[in-house]
Amino acid sequence: MKRRNFLIGTAVAAGGLAIGYRVWTNSFEAQAAALVTGDGGSLLGGWVKIAPDDTVTVYVPHIDMGQGTHTALAMMLAEELDADWSRVRTERAPSDKAFANRFLAEGWILQGWRLPAFLDGAVDTAFGEAARFANLQITGGSTAVRFTGQVGLRIVGAAARSMLIEAAARRWQVSARELAAADSVVSHAASGRTARYGELAAEAAKLGVPASPRFKQRQDYKIIGRSVPRLDIPAKVTGAMQYGIDVQLPGMLYATVKAAPVHGGKLTSVDPAPAMKIKGVERVVRLDDAVAVVAQGYWPASRGLAALAPVFSDGGNRAVSSQSLQAQYERALAGKESKSVHKSGDVEAAFKGVPANRIVEATYHVPFLHHAAMEPINATAQFKDGKLTVWAGEQDALSSKASLVEWSGLNVADVTLIALPAGGS
Repeated sequence: MKRRNFLIGTAVAAGGLAIGYRVWTNSFEAQAAALVTGDGGSLLGGWVKIAPDDTVTVYVPHIDMGQGTHTALAMMLAEELDADWSRVRTERAPSDKAFANRFLAEGWILQGWRLPAFLDGAVDTAFGEAARFANLQITGGSTAVRFTGQVGLRIVGAAARSMLIEAAARRWQVSARELAAADSVVSHAASGRTARYGELAAEAAKLGVPASPRFKQRQDYKIIGRSVPRLDIPAKVTGAMQYGIDVQLPGMLYATVKAAPVHGGKLTSVDPAPAMKIKGVERVVRLDDAVAVVAQGYWPASRGLAALAPVFSDGGNRAVSSQSLQAQYERALAGKESKSVHKSGDVEAAFKGVPANRIVEATYHVPFLHHAAMEPINATAQFKDGKLTVWAGEQDALSSKASLVEWSGLNVADVTLIALPAGGS
């Protein structure tokens, strides 16, 4: 973080303490709003959009790989928002630094530590800067619910609810304490007045974000704890959900790739002539550890690749097998390389006095398995009018975009990564 940014952040935090607001409303939040509100609606807390028709859209900085986290995170936010669940939707957060996942950074670093409330502004600034610097938009390590949900989207939901109530209080010139929210409606029992979230969203979005919004009590939950239909299932069943493998563009070329069969191997030679004789094949591309055939359709690309006889080195790993890996594990466990990862209780004491005929010893082995996805790993790229657009299902959107900027030599504004669901991790 630049020293100037830190000083600005802490100065605003000091001011925020007096009026009770976090340092969430900044240039990046305005950038986030500009990215997602083009079709109407208002962005509250940087991660939830409420449309005039009461549709609530939760922007999730994680990929859908079938694990259900989009529904789980939407439930966590909607519960604290007191939203009408039937009006809740999710979208993948854009691959932009405005949606860098500072909640993951905060959750991972603090691991549940509670810092004093007066540090809220500085903490938000620090972790926001860190997430943007690290291009943090990762899916992995079971971090979505325990960090993005608990540390972030629950707070966003509660804060947005507070902002909507405050907007109604100002509109009706009453105390916010006299108002209640439920099912996407704010009500004033004393006068009988009500206002839908969609009616209040634009006014609420102009307010500051509360530093410590009030969470609901567990006994008041209406969404969390219920078995609700997953939001992603209908589109998956009907085939409407678009994966990377589904992308089709006019005049699109297809590439098939054969990589070195042994980890660490390199491409040493390949004769492109056999592939180039096949109709539709346009080019054979040599890579450091692979060869690719580019063609006008998948089948000519596939046949072209099959016609090649590439030669690869083995990187010194040709003799590696499941048996050799298992032997390596056993040597490590028996030697000084081993270490205790987790221990519960006193195992030695528990076995004292137990007859030998009552002790059963067993060793369990798990094979080295391939992380194979149902969807072939793929990406589609289009370079047009000096701009690069890439469609891909990936687990690290912002870092992927940063790599595209580096490889292409283009400005970041000229590179767009459209992050899609993936058929497996």
